[in-house]
Amino acid sequence: MSRGSIYLPALVGLLLAGCAVASYSVMRSRADRFDRAAKSVQRCQELIDKIQRLKTAPKLAALKADSSTGLSERIELARDTIGIPQSSLIRIEHQPAVRLGRSQYRVTPTRVELKDVTLRELVQLAHSLADESNGLTVRDLAFSRGNRQDTPVERWEGEFTLTQLIFSPTTR
Repeated sequence: MSRGSIYLPALVGLLLAGCAVASYSVMRSRADRFDRAAKSVQRCQELIDKIQRLKTAPKLAALKADSSTGLSERIELARDTIGIPQSSLIRIEHQPAVRLGRSQYRVTPTRVELKDVTLRELVQLAHSLADESNGLTVRDLAFSRGNRQDTPVERWEGEFTLTQLIFSPTTR
């Protein structure tokens, strides 16, 4: 046997071993990239799920205040839906927005005053106007016995304050 015949199989063996090592290195590199991509996809899906949950979660505050006209129309529509006569709605008094201390929020109160309503109507109206997804809450619900004695159903005078919490960052 000649020396060339010994070197040739050894050389082929070394080349095959080198190719195997290179192939394994490329395969490991691609497997690592695949694992990172799979983790990235999983993280993206988690973020998508979180965004979807946040879209449907109730907001604590609105980003902008409802207009006085829009809020008055909303109150009138709720009053009409419940069946409270127009004459029972004494006043809708919009008050200026007030910043909550040094926070990033303002509150816009609207006072609603009614007369000659049942307690059920008063509570239904207040409840139908509350809308947490728009930052609207009812506070300061008060009522007193009405003056009418000629009806079999107790009638009341009542008022409440409908407040809208608005996110309004201050600029510095």
